Amino acid sequence: MSPTEHVPPELLPEEEPDFNPGATGRERRREWLSIQPEMVALNALTAAKEFYYSDPYVEWLDGWNESMLADARYTPFLLRSTFNAEPKCIPAVLSSSFLDERGLALGDTFSCMVLYESIDNYPMEIPVNLYAVGSYVRREGRDNIYVPLVCHAPAELLTGGEAPANIGEKQFERLVSMLTFRTCRFRLTSARELDSVREQLREQGFSAVGRMAANRTTVLLRDAAFLKFTESMERNIAMGRVLSTAISLMIVLLGFIISWLMTFSRRREFALMRGFGAGKGRVFSSFFLEQAILSLAGCLIGCAALLRIYAGGATQLLAAAAYLVCYLLGTAISILTVGRTDLMELLTVRD
Repeated sequence: MSPTEHVPPELLPEEEPDFNPGATGRERRREWLSIQPEMVALNALTAAKEFYYSDPYVEWLDGWNESMLADARYTPFLLRSTFNAEPKCIPAVLSSSFLDERGLALGDTFSCMVLYESIDNYPMEIPVNLYAVGSYVRREGRDNIYVPLVCHAPAELLTGGEAPANIGEKQFERLVSMLTFRTCRFRLTSARELDSVREQLREQGFSAVGRMAANRTTVLLRDAAFLKFTESMERNIAMGRVLSTAISLMIVLLGFIISWLMTFSRRREFALMRGFGAGKGRVFSSFFLEQAILSLAGCLIGCAALLRIYAGGATQLLAAAAYLVCYLLGTAISILTVGRTDLMELLTVRD
């Protein structure tokens, strides 16, 4: 899961113009703040709106990489004044234009003020020291400053853990009630849960792209590639079922033909048994039982091998039973056909 939050506009103290203390001055200051760079708290750059459709290219300071965004050692901004948080700098990824305009470079530190619009009904400005560890080329929008997600929300909130020992339950609950996230990207552990997740989102009233619902929060499921893959698999499975049925019928028919040929090729043995005085019933039972025992043994061995390799259950048993029935049917018809043939004609048959 990669939640993202845009902390209200930040400013360098020396950059702020002088505004009149009246209502007009406050309004102008608010307008000026609205165009300042934003500080974006996230745990992966791919969660940022700017890098949603393209992979970010960041020039990192030696020894630093994107994993610093998931570092949980920092204190949320809202708790800094309450707990006299550590003075250490917070690593940040800044745009190259932001660094150039202010004469900064990777490895430099600078101070800024983070403004929270309304905390207990009064504005709060929190001083923050930033350490430039990465730079990127801005494609559009503002010169966003990317900092670790825990600067906005404690790690325990994201992982569902208990309140940190240095915060306390009440303060933690108060902090949780004040936090919001603009975006959140998550990945399902299994595609089998996709339908249930979609149903849960629908029950909760979340909006979808092009469809507004009771909850105006829009959830985008990027499942186009998965749906295309499942459609292709369904077509292949349907075709496979047709082919498997046809192949099964051919195998069953082959069992009939094989039994017919094997029995019919032994006509001289029929003639010899008849010539020595064996009746038609005895001849039939001898040949039929012989083929029945052989085919039954073969089917049992084949089913045991298939059940050991595949967990097909009754499917293999039914296929084997159908093959056995057709094999015995072919044997019986072949024996009866030979039995109707004249004895002298059987004795003159050449191999």
